[in-house]
Amino acid sequence: VSGAEKPAAGGAKAPVKMLATSWCGYCREARGYLDKPRIPFEELDVEKWAQGKQESRALKGRGVPIILVGTQRMNGYDQGRLEAMLKAGGH
Repeated sequence: VSGAEKPAAGGAKAPVKMLATSWCGYCREARGYLDKPRIPFEELDVEKWAQGKQESRALKGRGVPIILVGTQRMNGYDQGRLEAMLKAGGH
């Protein structure tokens, strides 16, 4: 999915979701980045939670984290790319 997404109509912010594990260092970095400016996000553990496992399979995930901002998707973690995704998502 491309990173050129416009914010939702009416200034609504695109939902942020992260598929992760408790032990993953990149997941921890992404979590810390999202927590600093207090960007609300949903986190699903792909090892412990049935919904996390199901969504990871549906997305054909091969690793963690998988970060979704609206329809944008990032496999792994890159702070610059996440910043751009959040900006495009209205955050």
